[in-house]
Order: sequence, then structure tokens, then C-alpha cells
Amino acid sequence: MKKEEREEKEKATQVYATLGISLICVLIGIPLWWKTTQVYRVQLPYTEIEALTDSKVKYTVNIRIINFDFDFKEKSQLLQILKKNLNQNNASVILSEHILSFRPATNEEETILKNSQSVKELDFILGKKLFSSNSEYQVFLLPKAHVFKDQVPHVGQYKATVICNTGVQRLSESLTMVFQNVLTRHSPLERLYEASAGRKQLKPDKASMRSLRFHTDYDITFTLFSPQPDIIDARWDMKEGVRLYLKPLLDQMRDFVNITVKSQILFYPSFYVRPYRNPETKENFLNLQELPHMINPLETKLGFQASNNPNLNFIVYVPTRDQTPLFIRNENGERDPTNSFLSPRWGGIHIYNAESPGPNDTLPKKVNIDLHTIMEVFITQIRMLLNLEVQTQDSIFTPAGIGGATEWEVAGWLRTSAIENVVTSTSTLQSLAKLLGEISNIVIKDAIGQEVQIAVSCIKDSLKLLAAGKDKEAFFASKKAVISSEKAFFDQSLLELLYFPEDQKFAIYIPLFLPVSIPVIISTIHSLKWIKRKWSSKKTKTE
Repeated sequence: MKKEEREEKEKATQVYATLGISLICVLIGIPLWWKTTQVYRVQLPYTEIEALTDSKVKYTVNIRIINFDFDFKEKSQLLQILKKNLNQNNASVILSEHILSFRPATNEEETILKNSQSVKELDFILGKKLFSSNSEYQVFLLPKAHVFKDQVPHVGQYKATVICNTGVQRLSESLTMVFQNVLTRHSPLERLYEASAGRKQLKPDKASMRSLRFHTDYDITFTLFSPQPDIIDARWDMKEGVRLYLKPLLDQMRDFVNITVKSQILFYPSFYVRPYRNPETKENFLNLQELPHMINPLETKLGFQASNNPNLNFIVYVPTRDQTPLFIRNENGERDPTNSFLSPRWGGIHIYNAESPGPNDTLPKKVNIDLHTIMEVFITQIRMLLNLEVQTQDSIFTPAGIGGATEWEVAGWLRTSAIENVVTSTSTLQSLAKLLGEISNIVIKDAIGQEVQIAVSCIKDSLKLLAAGKDKEAFFASKKAVISSEKAFFDQSLLELLYFPEDQKFAIYIPLFLPVSIPVIISTIHSLKWIKRKWSSKKTKTE
């Protein structure tokens, strides 16, 4: 009897030990393993990111019409037509609100107009005086028979438009054209929005396909190709050229983007395109369809670009002696007046014809590149690639001077860049949220969550500032949103290759836990059966 009791006691000890081990595994082991192997994922504002997708972009433009024609009585009719023409937001992806005001000119403003010898002088004095850094534009309405009637509509440097009274209908049409096509550029904004959002509803225009996407930093490289330095020794002082011609534009854009300028001279580059030669004039020509074939051979000689910034290449090519003179033919078969061409989102090439050395000249013949000629071409191309250039034949413009940009061009660029940055950063955050939702074992650090929160906040601020007509402040907020969203998206910790996929986890955990868990599970089952039999026998004895 004692032996049976001793065996029963030992069996009970084994059962309780097994159950204790099982409880320790279930209550302590599994939670501890789960906690120690859990991937840390900070909570992201998925709802706010999704809400940004449905947010409409709206910008506000304030237009103040200053009337110098006191015989003009159709004020209400003009404002009503302009408001209807400019605020067409039925099916637009970008909403615009043009706030119009109308007031007579003051005595001081009339005196300025009377003493101005030209429209440019009027713009320089009165336009500069009334200039506002916010999204505010001035319209100077002059009498129909004013001496400036042949110089209007005229868009000045300081966001002021000079126009004569030609009747309400024609006047409203002219002002609508100036604001939609030149100053606010609403249609290009819609195409830019579609392209940045990855949609293809609108056909892209030349300007959007030609210009670069916004970046915080750009590199500009000027390269002089001299294929025969032993015959024509071409030289330039590009440092002085940048100081004289490009520095005004760099200074004007310094607060918004960082532009690094470099230059180099390369000798003996290969030229794989054979030009056509006119035997009568002994001139060489390149047709438009052959120009793209010049870029790849020349680009291979430019050297390695050790930078993450987009690079704009501007090349001056000095033809060889047998190719001189070399000209570019346009689509009409005529000489291109600039003898240069633009490659979208890449840069430009200018062919510089130097005078060939004569039979009695000492070789190599030294040639100093005319920087004024080439910089005038390159600065125009830079403005196009940065989306500062507006091309229209329906208005007269006050030139910004070589190297600079007008205030209305900068204002339009700020508005365009702000909208582009808002759309780009929103798309980046959407892609990030989708990626993190599909791959559950990626670590989301606090730094990533902080950058996402900053991006979301800055996008909201930029949208509010655009709607309030504060384009400059909206640009800086959108720029910060782009930087933060890209930092979050391209964080090194988000690389999927650093983590095991789900199927590989089973391959690791099964060989580790299966040999341990099977004995514990079997012993637990036997223990529970033993306890059940024990309770059943006790119940039978009690009855």
C-alpha cells in the first residue's frame, strides 16, 4: 500500500512539474519571446495622409486695377467679366480665387504717369513703389488715346501690367490672357499637378516636359570642348563670365535653391556626327534631327558627376578647322540665329565658330571666347530649364536684364514650385504608408515618425498659405515638406532586405521550437488526462 502511495505521489509531482513548466512557457516564455522579437513601429498619421489625397489645391491672387481713365464708367461690368473668366473652377484639379479691386489713381500717381517718358519708366517708378511680395498684382488702366497705346499690354518687372482702355470686352479678354497665360499660368499649373501626382489625364505641354522638377540643390557645369588645341587654342574666363552675367540670377534665387556652378575645358573630344557641307558657300550644317546624336558622344567626355543633385550641362563646342564654319539649320532650313539648341532636363549646346588660322599664322591660334554671346544663350536656357521663362507673343515685357528674373517671374515660380512640392510630398507619403502597410516587419523608428509628422504639418501649412495668397511662405513650407517626406521615405532602416520575410521566419523558428514544444505538449496532455482520471476516481469513491 505504501509503494502504491509513493508511486502515486511521484506521479503527482511529475504532473504538477509538467503543468508548471507548461504554465511558465505559456505565461512567461511566449509573451517574453513575442515582446523581444516584436518589430518597433511608431504610430504614423495614416488617416491624415489619406485625407491629404482628397485635398484640393487652391491659390489666391489679388488684382488691384488703378484707373487713370476717368471717362471709364464700366467698372462693375469689367470686374464681373474678369471674375467670371479668371475663377473657372468647375472641373479643375487646382482651384483659383482672383480677388479684384478697382480704385482711381491718386494725384501723385497721375503726376508719375505724366512725367514718365516710357512704359518702362512708369513701371520702374510706380510699379516698384506699389510692389508687394505677396500674391498681389497691379493693373494700370490708361486712356484709350494715351501715348503709350502702342506699347501695351505691357508686363513690367514689378508685377504691374500697363494697358489702355479698349472697351470692356477687349479689355477683359486682354487681362484674362495676361493673367492666365503669363502671370498665374493656370493651365501649366494643372498639367504640373497631374504630372507630379502621377496622373495622365492632361497632355503635358512643352514647358513641363522641358523644365526640371524642383530640387533644393542644382549643379551647373559649363564645358568648353576644343577638339584641335594644336590648331585653335580656345580659352575662356568663365569665372568672370559667371560674375558678370549669371550672378544676378544666382543672387535672386539664393534664398530658394542652392546652385553650384563649375566649369571645365576638355581637349580632343570625339565628334561622331558628320555635318553636311555646302560646296558653294563652303559652310557646314547640322539638321535638327541630327542634334540629339551629338549629346551622347559629348556626354561621355564630361566626366563623372559625384553629386546627388541634378546637373545642367552647358557645352560650347568649337568646330575643327575642316568643319568651320558650322551652323544649325532650323525646321525651315534656315540658319538658327543662336546656333545652339536645348536638350530638355539636361542642358544646352552652343556651337562657337572661331576664325580659322591662315596659312601664315602661328599655330596654335589663340581664340578668346566671347562670353557675352554664349552667356546670353545659356542664361535663356537656364531660365527655361528652371521654369522661369514665359514665352508668349501677345504681350510686351520689360526685360529683366541678362542674368536676372523679374519679380512676377519669381512669384510665378514660387507658386508653381509650392504646388509641385505639395503634390510630390503627398505622393511620397502615400507611397510610404502603402509600403509600411504591406510589409509589417519593417522597423519604423521615432525619427521616421517625426519626419512624417513634420511633412504632414508643412503640407497643411502650405495649402493654407497658398489659399491666403502668401506664395513665398507657402513655398518654404512646401520645401520643408519635400525634404522631410524624402528623408522618411529613403531612411536606411526602411530597406526590406534588412529583414526576414514571413516564410523565412518559419524556417528559423520551427527547428528551434518544435523539438522543445512537442515533449512539453505531449507531457501536458498526459498530465491533464491523469488529473481527469484522478478527479473521476475521487468522485466515484465519494458516491
